[in-house]
Amino acid sequence: MFKDIFVKILQEQNITAYKLSKDTGITQGMISYWKNGERIPSAENLVMLADYFGCSVDYLLGRTDEKTPPATQQEALESSLHDLTVEELQDVLNYVRYVKSKRKS
Repeated sequence: MFKDIFVKILQEQNITAYKLSKDTGITQGMISYWKNGERIPSAENLVMLADYFGCSVDYLLGRTDEKTPPATQQEALESSLHDLTVEELQDVLNYVRYVKSKRKS
């Protein structure tokens, strides 16, 4: 799974193994192993790659289709509300009011 995503993101961002190696210090040989599916990056290199490509480690590993996760719970909530119907939004609002009403004063 990593191999396919890695090759795809290199192509999407038009980045060569040479450029990636030059920018990150990762050897071209190691990059070749990854591209051929012969090895998977270490945790440290996965984090470096995620930062370099502007995506999450979970995306690189195929655990999510979302390249970048929402930064906060509020952003996650906002992004999940955009395709709700008016009735569903009202249900969400009613639930928020219910949760707030249960707070101890």
